[in-house]
This record gives sequence, structure tokens and C-alpha cells, in this order.
Amino acid sequence: MSLSATLRSYLNDTARAFDRAPVEGCMAVFAAVCLSYSIEVDHSPDEAVRAVVAAVLIAFSAWSATLLHAMGSIRSRTRWIVNGAAGAAGAAYMLFTGDFGHETEGWRAFMLMGAAILIAFSVPGWARAAGDPVLRLRRINARITLRMAGIILYGLALFAGLAVALAAIDNLFELHLDGDIYGHAFVWIMAVLVPLVIVGGLDDYVSPIDVESDVARVVHRLAGFLLPPLVAIYFLILCVYVVRILLTRELPQNLVSPMVIAAGILGCLSLMVFDPPADSGVGRRWLRFTPIAFLALTPLGMWALLARIDDYGWTEFRLLRMIALAVLAALALPAAVLVLRRRTLDLRVIPVAFAVALLLGAVGPWSVSAVSRRDQQQRLASALSSADIDPATLSMPRDTVLRVVPGPAYDRIVGASSYLRSHHGPSALTAVVPAYPDESAYTDYTDFAARFHIAPSPGDSTASPSRGLYARLGTGARIPTEDGAMYRIMTAGRQDVPAITRIAGDTLLIGVEGDTIVVDLEPAIRGAIAQDGAQSAIAPATARLPAMSRTGVQRGYFVILDLNGGHENGRRTVTFVDGLLTLQTRAQPGMNP
Repeated sequence: MSLSATLRSYLNDTARAFDRAPVEGCMAVFAAVCLSYSIEVDHSPDEAVRAVVAAVLIAFSAWSATLLHAMGSIRSRTRWIVNGAAGAAGAAYMLFTGDFGHETEGWRAFMLMGAAILIAFSVPGWARAAGDPVLRLRRINARITLRMAGIILYGLALFAGLAVALAAIDNLFELHLDGDIYGHAFVWIMAVLVPLVIVGGLDDYVSPIDVESDVARVVHRLAGFLLPPLVAIYFLILCVYVVRILLTRELPQNLVSPMVIAAGILGCLSLMVFDPPADSGVGRRWLRFTPIAFLALTPLGMWALLARIDDYGWTEFRLLRMIALAVLAALALPAAVLVLRRRTLDLRVIPVAFAVALLLGAVGPWSVSAVSRRDQQQRLASALSSADIDPATLSMPRDTVLRVVPGPAYDRIVGASSYLRSHHGPSALTAVVPAYPDESAYTDYTDFAARFHIAPSPGDSTASPSRGLYARLGTGARIPTEDGAMYRIMTAGRQDVPAITRIAGDTLLIGVEGDTIVVDLEPAIRGAIAQDGAQSAIAPATARLPAMSRTGVQRGYFVILDLNGGHENGRRTVTFVDGLLTLQTRAQPGMNP
């Protein structure tokens, strides 16, 4: 079939997509609408990502039912029951998942989508149909993969051509098109057109498995030149590394467990693609022995992972690596026994085993999120206890005495608190330290140790060989001076007490010390426009501006450190100001101009 004929077939199948797979088509449109809304409104991805993840879960669950129905394994009624259950699960996901600003929700979404995709991948092998189930699994998924690769390339080419056309029209007719139009075009091509073409090929996927296209044969042959050598290279590297450990007596590096997992997954993929029987040729027959080789390397992967866990505790990524190692070992053990008996493992169980492990790891009190949260909370409480700090009595007074703790305890406090906040949110820290503050009152987050004035002992060596240095003066910070005070002022984001700021035109208004300080930014703005540079330097003559009281009395000066905004057609806007406000308790003689 020629390329043009193939494309025409793809587009014709698209018209039938909603008839053959209505749920999948609706989910594709729903995901595109959510992404376009996010692009158009505020570019905030959180809610859009949540909706897209729910759409993916529903679509792949429905696709599993669609394949089973097309192969005659389930009735139409059962298919719609599955679709209804998938819709309910997707709605529950959207309603009850936490803040996507916390990294643990990203891991949960990854596991749930991975489970849904693997289940859909395994469905052809479990359908009640004639023929070898493993061959059916391989052939049907190969057909889907080939069509998906082709239409994705077509979609990218279509978007590139459309983007060039839009840019040409914009320049020729001076339409000043919004740049978001390119994002909308990409979303609707890749999230709607591509999935519809994929599901529209349902009849081709479920055609007799003894029919193999020329393209599939070529791809299978190319995979024969790619996967087995990769498997051999990975196992060879790991075997050489084991010899190095025995000779140097060094601990394994953090990269070892991912390498072991990658070798195991490549081995599983090669077995599923080629399914070499005991009497196959020498070129691929050795793949049957990869389970035995993996069992020999499993202790190395476990050792490397447990060494990191002992130092830093459980995280979602480490738990996922441990789950992957456990599943691969559980598959390799019976596979190795069957190899010795000149039999092969039922390869259909491979995707199902990974899908079940991911699903169990995503939900419940045993999930990777819950386990990692409990472990890091325990590590934080233990580190505070070892530093003789009672979490229940820990408070954050403004002038608290600096607590100097041993270096290793400080590292554990900083590491566990930083992880809990970024992955699980402030509530995970409040469960350990009730005095942990409400972050909505702060412009930016300084680390847990800084908030509670905890510092490492200068002479102690810590578990970390080197530690970065970063410090900044917090927004609204008050620095006493001889005749008043100095404040760090920044207008972006939430503001710290005691300084509340906002911009009104060319004027900066600062609420501080029960007064409203007014700073006319016009001289600094005029100077920046005159330079007309992308990142102009603030002239010293315009950096120091009078700070006036609302009664018209000059209270001090405001020194501009950073000024951002824009100007076009005589209109100018200021969006961000960063500087130092110096106030005197009372106006000094000669201060007013």
C-alpha cells in the first residue's frame, strides 16, 4: 500500500472512530478541551493535568473493553459495564486526588496510567479466541504500535506545516495572532486527531493473527538487531561491575539499581517480542537464559538500593525501583526453573504482573505515597529527637535562639523536611511539628531549618560530602537602623508581614508601621525606557527615590534593586519591583525636597 493510500485509510478510519470506540473518542476531545482551556485562561497545568490523567485512565480502560468486544470475548452489555466503571473511577480520581503541585501526585498519576496501559497491552493475550495467545498478544500490539508511530509522525508533520502557514498569514496580513494559537493547534492534532486514527483501525487490529504485513516483518527483523544486543550489553556491563566491586570492595553506585531494572525490562521485552522456543536458532536461543542471569544480578540491585534507603529513607522513586526489582525477580524465578525443564513461562503474565504492582502501589495505605510519607516523617521526628529538639514544643518566635545541632542530624532534618514539603505538602510537616506555619502568609519558602533557626555545628562532618550555600533576605524583613528601620520590599506573590505592597500605575504603595508609604517610580521608569535595553542597568541617579508618608511627609528613601514591566504605544506598566525601603522614626530636617 502506498503512503498516500495509507494516509487516506487512516483518515477514513477516523470517521468511524466514534462509532467503534465512542468513549475513547469522547475522552480525546475532553482532554483537548481541558488543555486548550488551560492554555487560553492562565497557563496553569494542574487542573488540566488532573483532567487529562482521568481521561487517559478512562480511555485505556474503555479500549481494553473495546478490544475484548471486537474479538468476541465479551458482550456489548459487559463492555458498557466496564466503560461505566472506568468513568466512575476517572471521576473519583478527579474529585479525590490531592494537589498536583505536590510531586507525589505526579508519581500516582504515572503508576495509574502505567497500569491502565499495561492492562490494555495484555488484553489480546487473554481474549477467548483461536490461535496461540502469545502470538496474538504480539501481533495485535505490533499492529497498534506501528499505526501509532505512523500517525504520530504524520501529526507532527501536519503541525509543522500548519505552524509555518499560520506564521506566514500572520506576517503577510499583519493579523498579530496570539501565540497561543500554535498551542491549540498542537493539542487538537496530537490529542484528538492522532487518538481517533489509532482507535479507528480496530478492524485491522483484530484481523486474523496469521496475517503479517511487510512493514511488521521488517520492524520485527530490525528489532532482532536491536533488542538482543542491548540485553547482552547491559548484562555484560553489570557482570564487569560485579567483578570491580569484588576487587575494590566499594559500595555500588546509585546508578546500579536502574541498570539492573533496565536489563530485566529489556530481557522481558525481548522474550515477548521473539518468544524463542527451546529449539530456536543460536542467535536468539540464549535469550531464554536471561531470567537466570537476572536472578544472579538481583542481589546487586537490591544492595545498591538498600544502601541509599539506609542513608536517605524511602521515596516514591526508590519504592518503585524496589517494586520493579521484586516483580522482575518474581517473574525470573519460575522462568528460570522452566528454562531448566526446557519449557517457557507464559509471557502473558508479564504485563499483568507489572500492572497489578503499579495499581497496588498507587492507592491505599500501602501505596508508595503513604509509605514514603510515613517513613520520612519518622526520619524527621527521629532526627529532631537526636538533636534534643522536642517536635511538640518546637515554636517559631521572631527572636528565637539559634539551635546548633550535630551535622548528621541537621542533614536528616533538612532532607526529610524538604522532601515532605515538596512531595506531600505542608500538612505532612504539620503532622510532625504542629507549630509549622501556614505558608499562605509567606512570599517564598525558606527551608525548615531556617524557619526554626536550626543550624549545623561548624566543626561537624555530615553525611553529605559537600553542601551548597544559598541565603536571601526575606520579603518584608525588618532590619533595625540607628534612627529607624530598613525593609526588603518585593511586589510579586504573597507578602510577608509587616510589609504589604501593591502597584498603582507608576506608584508603589507600601503598608508598613501603620502608615502607607508612597514611592513615585516615574523617574526610574523614565530612565529605563530611555535606555531601551532588554536588561537595562538602573542608573544610580534614579535608583534612590523619596519615600513619602500618606500625609505628604518624607519618611525616608526607597532604593530600587530590580524593576520589570513593559511599554508600548505610549502605555507603560510595572509588574514587579524589588528594593530596600529605609524609614526614619521621624522626619529629619531638610529631608523634604
